Parts: sequence; C-alpha cells; structure tokens
Amino acid sequence: MFSDIVDHFGYVSDEAVAAIADHVGASPVNVESVLSHYHFFPRSPPPSSKTRLYLCESIHCLQHGQEAFMRHLEGRGIPFETTSWLGWSVDGAPAALLKKVGDPRVHHLTNLKPNDPRLDDLDAFENPLPEPNFDVLTTRRFSPEAPSVLDDVVLSAEDRGEATSKGGCAVSRKAFAMDPDELIENLDCAELRGCGGAGFPTHLKWRAVREQNPFAKKYVVVNADEGLPSTFKDYYLLRNDRTRMRMLMGAAIAAKVVGAKDVYVYLRYEYKNIKDLLEKDFHHYRTVENPQVPDDLTFTVVLGGGPYIAGPCPLMRARLSVVSPRVRSFALTSDNVGEETALFESVEGNLPQPRTHRSVFPTKVGLFGAPTLISNVETFAWIPAIVYAGGRKFHELADLPDLGGAKLVSISGDVKRPTLAAIPMGRSLRSVLEECAGIPLQEIAACEVGGLTEALTSPEDFAQPLSLAFKPGHLTAGGSIVVFSKSNFDEGRLFRAKAKFYDTESCQLCAPCREGAKIFRNAVDAILDDQITLKHDTLDAYH
Repeated sequence: MFSDIVDHFGYVSDEAVAAIADHVGASPVNVESVLSHYHFFPRSPPPSSKTRLYLCESIHCLQHGQEAFMRHLEGRGIPFETTSWLGWSVDGAPAALLKKVGDPRVHHLTNLKPNDPRLDDLDAFENPLPEPNFDVLTTRRFSPEAPSVLDDVVLSAEDRGEATSKGGCAVSRKAFAMDPDELIENLDCAELRGCGGAGFPTHLKWRAVREQNPFAKKYVVVNADEGLPSTFKDYYLLRNDRTRMRMLMGAAIAAKVVGAKDVYVYLRYEYKNIKDLLEKDFHHYRTVENPQVPDDLTFTVVLGGGPYIAGPCPLMRARLSVVSPRVRSFALTSDNVGEETALFESVEGNLPQPRTHRSVFPTKVGLFGAPTLISNVETFAWIPAIVYAGGRKFHELADLPDLGGAKLVSISGDVKRPTLAAIPMGRSLRSVLEECAGIPLQEIAACEVGGLTEALTSPEDFAQPLSLAFKPGHLTAGGSIVVFSKSNFDEGRLFRAKAKFYDTESCQLCAPCREGAKIFRNAVDAILDDQITLKHDTLDAYH
C-alpha cells in the first residue's frame, strides 16, 4: 500500500495516512509509527517535482569516489538522500537509486562522476534492469559435474530424454516424487546451512516444520531482504533468469515437504523491479516446468521499504581491533545475527521490530502465528542441485571433511573487479584472495569478512578457513568479503560508516540499541574529528 502511494504521488501525505488508517481500522498514529520505519516511504514531496535521488553509502561506493560526488552535488545544489546499500552498487561504483513520481520502477545510476551528463535530465533517465556487471565463479571450475547453484543442473542423457518427452523439469519432478523424509535426509547429509549468515542447519528447520500438526496452516518464507552492505549474491540469484527459477523451485519443493500452502517472498525495495519477474516465473514454473505443483499453493511477493529488517540486532560492544602492528581502530560487533521475527511483523503490516517473546521458534509460531520455514534466497536456490546430485556430492565440495558444501561470497572493495564466487567451506581466506582479489596480497591492509557488522581481519589471519560452523579459528562466510588496500585504507571513513549503519538501521525497539547506537556514532565522530581523546585504559575496558 505504501509503495503504491509513493509510486503515484512521490510521498505519503497526511491525507493518505488518514485514508489508510480508516481502511485498516487503525489510528493515524499507528500508521505513522509503522511508516516512520521505512526509508523509501517519505512523508514529504520530492525535492524536485518528479524525482528523488538516493546515493549509496556502502564502503564499496565510498572507496570509489562517492564522497567527492556528494560534494559535487552539494556544490550544484542538486538535492539527494543517502542509503546504506543498494546491492547492485557493484555494477559500477559510486552508484545511486533514482525514484520518479508516476513510475513504479526504480532506476540504477552507476559509475557516477562530477559533471555527469545524466544529472542534467534525471526525469528522462531510465535504467530499470541492467545486466549484472561483475565476475561470477561457480563450483564448476573445480569439476564439470559439481553441484552448482549458478549453473544448469547436470542432467543425464536419460533425464534429458524424459524431460523432452514429458515436458517440464526433471529435477523438480524428482523432488516431488521423493519421500519427504528422504529429501530431508539428503539435506542432512549435504550439511547445507542457512546461507543468510546464521548458518543454522537447513534440515533441522525443514524437519521441525514438517513435524508440526499436518492439518495446521504452514508457511514458507523466502528472505530476499539483502540489506547487509557489501553483499550482492542474492541480487545475482534474483536477477538471473536461471537462478531465479532455481530459487522458486527450491521454495516450492520446501512447501511440498513441510506441508505449506503459502509461499511468501520478502523482497527489498531496492530490488523492486524484480517483483514482476518473480511472479511471472512462478506462474511459468507451476504451469509448465512442474504441473505437479498444487493449484492451492499461493505465491506472494511482499515489498520492503528500506530498513535492514532481517539483519543483526546490534546490541553493540566497542572493542579495540588491531589490524596491523601500527594501526589500531574501533570495531563494531553484534551479539545476535538474524531477526526473522521482525520480517514476519513487517509482512503482517506491523512495526518491523523483533518479537520480544522468543521462547518459541518460528518453526512453531512464525508468520501469522503459524509454523513457518524461513530461509535465505541462496539456501532455497541450492535445493535443486542437492536433490539431483544427492547430499553426499554437495557435502564433498567442502575443503575440510568436517564441513559441508559451498557458499556464495560477494567480493568487493579494492579489487580488480567485484566477484561473486562459490567458495568451498573450509577454504582459507588467503586462497580466496589469491584467486579473486586481482591484487598482490602484500598490498592488502585488511579485509572485512562476513559483513559490515564484523571486525576487520588482518593479514596474519588470512590463513583461517571460511565456514558457517562458527568454530574457533574460523572466519564467518556470511556473504561478503571487502578488501582494503594499503593505498586506499581510510579507517576513519570505514568506522564512520559502521557507526552510521547501526544508528540509521536500528529497529528502535530496545534502549541499548536505539539510544546506544546514536551515542556510539557521536562518540566515533568526535574521536575521529579529534574533539575527544580516549585513554588506553578506557579502550581496554571496552575490549
């Protein structure tokens, strides 16, 4: 509803708030409260008559000149707003999102520079669905028949013949013909873990929802709210025709196994142009690729509005991070990662805040109070490959025997070219950098592994393995690696960005985060502006 109003008028007016309140039977204050949490549903008209410009403040964009571009816009009197991460910023940084009144789409501005001629007529600019512009490395670089989330599923001659004679997708038919418990056992054998970053074993979720009352209402939810800065793996999976279909297939298979009749996709606003593609592809899947999909299985795409809904709950602590013998800096870390209940609340039309009663898991009480299977886009996209090749084949992709499979990792920053790479679990950060960074290791000052919420990793720790097992001595392969070269490593810029992210993306529920994030951001700014100096004993107290 909010999105439709913004598409048409450019903002949500007081009259619109009153009309919405009357329509849903709530007070205008309650509607205003929900509305205030969403960055892309503004309450005032756009600064120009037809357009609103959002500049990406991700580390990748800041490393590639966004601050200089902002100063240029200010000098020309061109108004703009900022956002933490656009996802497709890696197509060409610095980047911006353009929203036009009367146009339901958002438009991608990439490779921005001062005196950019596109700024002269933003009303006429259009670029709704550009092709991704980064390197993609799949597991097929290790073996031509390796299970892959990025390539076509390898079919035998027999399967290809059957698919041709019967029509549709052989892998999907196989999944729907399998015993549900057998399929879950394959996921267990594969050791597939949640690819959004939390790393929870996928088979445990599926089994827990399946074991709920078979006559109860159940839901499958795809978390497509890729809001953690520097992560763009889900953007590719959703934008690419083949991988998007694979994700939809995985969600439909999950619904069949756990007994759900409704599939929801929570899609971040920045990717809103993909909404029509998702709906069109699901219709094609159920009517052409796999007519076995029940007619009563519903499919709904819910559009987000900007905040980092399903991300870390930043109950922060400051700590001193040593990234080189001569460099000391603050790091922000989080005590909890993943907040699916906030996503449920957003889908239900409530404040996008975590539920405070966490004694029951979403597998029992999730969306609309029903048993719910929620997983990341990538997690669902791996399902067809595992179904076809078998769990053991997926498990064998890992470099270490006690880990399983592979994981997509977004690699950006001071690299020759941004890269989306399928990384075997257990592979060292050093090996990944040697393959993907495109610059000599001795030129790298530090890496941010796992997302903006993580501390920096110094070169002496590059030998540590990447995994989702959260073991001592392992680095979290949550979704991204940002490379900082010695020649372009601006600590102040980095930690201002971290502090601002926690402040602006706080869900505002708890005082330690709501107030603490602001206090901490102000403190970081004051320290970096040399307004205050902390003594070493004070720093040690926060370590």
